[in-house]
Amino acid sequence: HRVGAVRTGFVRPVKATFHSNETAALALKCGKNLRGTRYSKVYISPDRTREEREERKGLVSQLREKIRSDPGQYHYISYGTVCSRERGTTPSPRTPASTSQPSFSPSIPPSTPRTALDRASASNPCPASRRMGLAEQHRAPSPHPTS
Repeated sequence: HRVGAVRTGFVRPVKATFHSNETAALALKCGKNLRGTRYSKVYISPDRTREEREERKGLVSQLREKIRSDPGQYHYISYGTVCSRERGTTPSPRTPASTSQPSFSPSIPPSTPRTALDRASASNPCPASRRMGLAEQHRAPSPHPTS
């Protein structure tokens, strides 16, 4: 459902609810697949408390400042801190020292593919992007069936 009051010239966000944390995590992970499609102006973000939003806002402003001051590096936010690395290199696996992983980003446990669909989608972490028509081929299914 839509969140917030109706105001002229503003688009209200849509709140989506999932049956499981794994599905929510997959939706957040696959959100980047919307870039370059007709849904490129759609952004998916986790539900955050007011305190989490304020903390995130501060981190994003720090990130923007780092990008301005050192454009040669790749800068990103990880586990509540702004990190930097050389462009073209992959970050080393990191375990947060004193911070636990945020509750809105649950890890998806690895599992053995059990069905043909699971085996076919094992190579693609976001199989829904093809089925939902994000490649501009088909329209996403309506959440309300027409009878």
